[in-house]
Amino acid sequence: MNSLDQLLTICMKNLKIVFRSWTSTFLLILGPLLLILVVGYAFGGEGLHDISIGYYAKHVDAAQEIITSLQDEQTTMVAYGDLDSCLSALKNDRIHICIGFSDDFQLKKIKEKQTSQGTVIFYYNNARFNLIAHLTKMLDEKLAVKTEQITLEATTSILQDISATVDYMQDVRSKMSEFRDSAVKARLQLIQTKADLELINDDFQKYYSDYQTYSPEARKAAKEFDAQFDNVSLTTTQSLVALNTTISSLGKLNTALQAYIFVSGNTGNVKLGNVTLNMTPFLEQSVILQSNLLTIQTNLQSQQKSLLTIKDATDKFSATLDNISKTLDLMDHFLKRSLIETQDNINKLDVLLNQIDELLVQLDKNIDKFTVLTKTSAGSIVKPISTQFVAVLQDISKISLVFPVMLVFVICFIAILLSNMNVIQEITSPAYFRTFLLPVNSFTFLFALFLTIMAVVSVQVSVLLIIAYSKFNIQIFTHFSSFFFVVLLFMSLFVLMGMIIGYFVKNRQVSVIVSTFIALIFFLFSDVIFPLESMPKLATFLANLNPLVIGERIFRKLLYFDIGLGQQMGDVITLIVYIVIFVILLIVAYNYNKKKT
Repeated sequence: MNSLDQLLTICMKNLKIVFRSWTSTFLLILGPLLLILVVGYAFGGEGLHDISIGYYAKHVDAAQEIITSLQDEQTTMVAYGDLDSCLSALKNDRIHICIGFSDDFQLKKIKEKQTSQGTVIFYYNNARFNLIAHLTKMLDEKLAVKTEQITLEATTSILQDISATVDYMQDVRSKMSEFRDSAVKARLQLIQTKADLELINDDFQKYYSDYQTYSPEARKAAKEFDAQFDNVSLTTTQSLVALNTTISSLGKLNTALQAYIFVSGNTGNVKLGNVTLNMTPFLEQSVILQSNLLTIQTNLQSQQKSLLTIKDATDKFSATLDNISKTLDLMDHFLKRSLIETQDNINKLDVLLNQIDELLVQLDKNIDKFTVLTKTSAGSIVKPISTQFVAVLQDISKISLVFPVMLVFVICFIAILLSNMNVIQEITSPAYFRTFLLPVNSFTFLFALFLTIMAVVSVQVSVLLIIAYSKFNIQIFTHFSSFFFVVLLFMSLFVLMGMIIGYFVKNRQVSVIVSTFIALIFFLFSDVIFPLESMPKLATFLANLNPLVIGERIFRKLLYFDIGLGQQMGDVITLIVYIVIFVILLIVAYNYNKKKT
């Protein structure tokens, strides 16, 4: 019998051992198939369902808008009377999320519309971390839409107010421009007025200077005139008094003479001793003298009245001169003050115009800024940077995404456990000792056992692949040769590992436990539960050497990104190196077991 016949005979013998009892058949064949179906069914869900969310709100009306946005066919909202009751229900798994609305959560009016505003706190049980990731994503998506809607409405209202403000600022700017034009005209008028005042002041100062030069002489002349007038007036008055006395005396004399002449018989002769005087001529001369004196008196009185009139005129002239002096002084002060105030007003207008120009420039800048905002949509303000996350893999189901993980997971557990149980069943068989008496090479025996286990595992993996292709449309035939080559490497690696454990550990229970424990180590040190990037650096390095991680990475690139093995040669070589090491270890384990037996 040649080596090939021996190999086939041993394989058939091993298969008969596998299918000899219903128990071994179930454990080795149907059990793994059932595991494949259960895992596939478990990963077949596409979304969350039967979610219960509890909430507590002091102002339920204000929170109703948020509550309504969260509720749908798959989500039930449960109200609680206080936050502690809600948290207690969360701890007892009666609800999945507890929502607490802050006491200041209330409805506020924005442009005649009631809008919810406040703080919403989500309490979750982070012990269920595998659920929370999906649940928080669902809530974030729902609330993001509602929050964006509220923000959009508020932003739209603000933009409308900004637009009205821009219109008002433009109106203010127009009025300020008109005011500036008026101020410029007023400034020009003030400049002209100042020039006119300067001309008037120049002319005035000439006359005012002359007046100041001659007014003292005029005042002095007026005083001298008053003094001379007083002397003349006094002399005239004294003359009139003396003249009145003289005229009165002459009148009395003339009266006495007339009486005497009348008594003497109108002869007028007066005998004075031996001389006889005629008094008539004397009386006539006296009457003429009296008449002349009366004329003089009348003239003096007329002159006295004229002097009094001149005196009054002189007094009025002095008073007028004083008034003119005061008026000219006031005029001089007024002109000087007017020139100073006019210049001050011009300076103030210059400052005001500068300020107006600065305000106009600032207004123009603000108008430009706000005008840009009014031309901007509310959506672009709410989201100034539009972000979009685009998945590289489009239109792919969840089960398709997790298929590489599920494939390596199933191969790992089935291959390790199945190979381990076959080896344990073989070495614990009463007929095992006879295998050493057969004229068969040890390598042939090991290789036959390896092929037997590979055949059984291949059947189970084939069932998984057929279901994946037919049910979930996973294109395993796109890279047929590369894909099945990697499957073969992966199966070989874990079959060898299970055989090594079986030969080193003879006890059936301990061997199964060790196999399960090692498979769990591979599983936990993969990125199935935690991303490699979240592990410590050393753990990440070790996890990258994990065959599960390597296999999942190769399958993912082959199935979804059409990256051939030529570009993944590093991972493929790593698997081949593992297989070589395990082959050596298997030979060592087989020889170790052979010696112990």
